[in-house]
Amino acid sequence: MGEQLEDINVCYSLELDKFVDCETGQPETKEKIEEEKGWFDSLVDSAEEGWDKATDYLEEINEEYKVTTRAEGLLDVGTGIVEGAGAVLLLIAPEPTMLTKVGAGLLGVESVDTMQSGVRQLWTGEATDGFIAEGVEAVALGVGVSPESAKVVKDVASMAQKPSHIVTDAKDTVKDVKDALKKPDKKKDNNNEASEKDNVAIKGDCKKKKGKR
Repeated sequence: MGEQLEDINVCYSLELDKFVDCETGQPETKEKIEEEKGWFDSLVDSAEEGWDKATDYLEEINEEYKVTTRAEGLLDVGTGIVEGAGAVLLLIAPEPTMLTKVGAGLLGVESVDTMQSGVRQLWTGEATDGFIAEGVEAVALGVGVSPESAKVVKDVASMAQKPSHIVTDAKDTVKDVKDALKKPDKKKDNNNEASEKDNVAIKGDCKKKKGKR
């Protein structure tokens, strides 16, 4: 008979070139069509309003109790336990070169650091970096890297240590990268100023020599 409108008991008849009742085939009035559409639209609006209220409530709960952050901390604890089990397996593995024993030690340190930071994050509800990531940042600052660039290095090290933080830390890392690109390195600025002063001094000496001649 024609094409049926979605979720509305009204069809469009190609033969009559008008809307009709899907069951009886009788032409429908404009008022009946608007009534059907209005009922469907109100149902959709009610569903959207209910969904918005539910999401807002969940966001409030998450902000108040830091559910997402604490869940990441719990996942970090689990990751640390798995890493610790891997370290034990490497430690007891028979291998003459002792490389597995070195790997076991490194993985053991990583395991302890991941677990302790996970426990702290689970307890406080605040994002917590491991001592390894903080140490990497300190080394970067020690070799003369700008604070902004050092923070980017720490973010990358933290995400490498805790894969569960990749999603939540990605935005912060992008922001830190932008800050690092906006702010030039102070050492470079000092070097540029020094080179400019040297150039001015050289030009001054050249002028004095020309004047003596």
